[in-house]
Amino acid sequence: MTNETVLEKILETVTSLKNDVGELKNDVKDLNEDVGHILETAVSNDDFKEFKDSVEKRFDSIDKKFTQQRDDLMKVMRGEDDKLKTVVGKLVEKRVFSSADELDIARLQPFAGAV
Repeated sequence: MTNETVLEKILETVTSLKNDVGELKNDVKDLNEDVGHILETAVSNDDFKEFKDSVEKRFDSIDKKFTQQRDDLMKVMRGEDDKLKTVVGKLVEKRVFSSADELDIARLQPFAGAV
């Protein structure tokens, strides 16, 4: 190989390396932009904990409301159950219902028990 050919190969290699370095610089720049975007939009641990606590408080509040509603409904149903038992008892006393009718009705009640 002549000196001129060697210099041309070296120039080719240097030019190729220069292009590769330029591409790498662009890739690093793109990565820096991506990391910057991630850091700008990421949720901090404190923000996440605050959000989680807020959601838990809402669920606790909803759970308490459901529990209160269920308790209120149970009170109403028990009251209606007591009324039905009283009416059925009176109708049995007046011989409108038989004892068998009384037992059949007792089995249908939401809080079925002995009449």
